[in-house]
This record gives sequence, structure tokens and C-alpha cells, in this order.
Amino acid sequence: MKKIIPFLILVLIMIYTFFLTSWIGSYLMLEENWKEFVVFTPQSVTDRNDIYLLDQWIYAFNVRPVPSYTFIVSLFLVISISIYYLRKRKRKQKAKKDI
Repeated sequence: MKKIIPFLILVLIMIYTFFLTSWIGSYLMLEENWKEFVVFTPQSVTDRNDIYLLDQWIYAFNVRPVPSYTFIVSLFLVISISIYYLRKRKRKQKAKKDI
């Protein structure tokens, strides 16, 4: 139980910062010079609603890097911890079969 609580807190942080980064990136559509910020959206696009999601994320990383980097770090930690516990569980099951 002691190991699950920090993991759940980390998952909640990851989810919160994911939505926060998406919300920050959505402000790209409100910029008057939004075409200067886009990388992957074609320059021929005229409607602000057609901006690619990836460009919104890049904008969020440029404007407010702390929530964006927090999301990346927490995502990496959640994946790493999950892989670690899955491998540990697999070793225990393999050890039980060998006995």
C-alpha cells in the first residue's frame, strides 16, 4: 500500500499537467500572429481551428515550460515504475514456477 500511494499521486500529477498543457496550448488560436508559432501546420491554413495539436503542444512548451516539462517527467516516471513492477512481478512468478 505504501508503494501504491506515491504512484497514484504521480499519475494524478501526470493527468493534471497533461490537461494543463493542452489548455495552455489552446491559447495559440487566440494569438494574432499564430502563423509565426506553427511548425507542422501548413502555412496555407487560414482558419485558426485547423491548427495541429502538435503545434499547440510546442506552443505550450514555449510559453509555459514548467507544466509541460512536469508532464514529460511524470509520464517518464509512470512508465518506468510500471515497467519495473511488471518485470519484478514476472520474476516472482517465474521463481514460483521453478520451485
